[in-house]
Amino acid sequence: PYLFSIREVNAEGQDYVPPGYTKTESGMRVWNTALAPSEPPVTVRAHKVWEDGPLPRPDIYFKLYRSVAGSEAEEVAGAPLRRLTDGTVTVSWELMPAGDEAGNNYIYSVREVNAHGQDYVPANYEKTEDGLTVINKYVIPKVDVKASLTWQGGPSPRPTVWFKILRLVSNPGEEAVPGTVIKELRDGVTEAIWEDLDATDKEGKPYSYLIRMVDARGNKLVLADYITIEDGLQITNIYRVTPTTPATGDPTTRFLLAGMLLFLMGALGALLASRRRYPQEEKET
Repeated sequence: PYLFSIREVNAEGQDYVPPGYTKTESGMRVWNTALAPSEPPVTVRAHKVWEDGPLPRPDIYFKLYRSVAGSEAEEVAGAPLRRLTDGTVTVSWELMPAGDEAGNNYIYSVREVNAHGQDYVPANYEKTEDGLTVINKYVIPKVDVKASLTWQGGPSPRPTVWFKILRLVSNPGEEAVPGTVIKELRDGVTEAIWEDLDATDKEGKPYSYLIRMVDARGNKLVLADYITIEDGLQITNIYRVTPTTPATGDPTTRFLLAGMLLFLMGALGALLASRRRYPQEEKET
């Protein structure tokens, strides 16, 4: 004879357990036993941590996820995104279920997203998502710095000079740039470049770079016959012409003195002639 049995299914014929119940199937019988009342709803709080970086902070959003032990976290359907503006470091979702219908406790977590719910990392930051805490750590952006040298006048070849790069800070004012080297500029070289320097300090304040002309050891360099103008990332060396006095035995000097003597003699002769003429005119009158 046949032995008949039944299974509890949904409208599509798939195995089914009513929410809030367990199921026992035996032959032609199915027992549904109500689960114990679940824990009361909970408030889920998430936290934001900023490490360094400029103010104000950019706006970001949190998306709520949950899982049970041993499973992957899934987005909580219907839970709204929470916006965190500058200065906001905590957000919450209220009246969230403490567990599922099988009595498993939920493990809640958050992800940092944009206003559309898409994964997001603020510019110049890296992020760490750890449960209900998201940490954004500032990553200092990098920049290439180019300095220029101009020569105005003067003979060739040009003397060799060196550039030392500095940066402006609030205190003490100027400081050497860590990890940089002095750049040599031989005759014909008019530019020096330093790559991948910090564009800001850890608080996001931009650095202003400048250069000084130095010798090979990094000491201030003063060039004979040149005036040096340092202006930020530009250095200009202007040739200084020193006037010279002709030597006594120079033929040019002799011709000059002879000309002056002839001029004085001519002027004296004209003066004496005028004195002789004027008395004669007075007698005739």
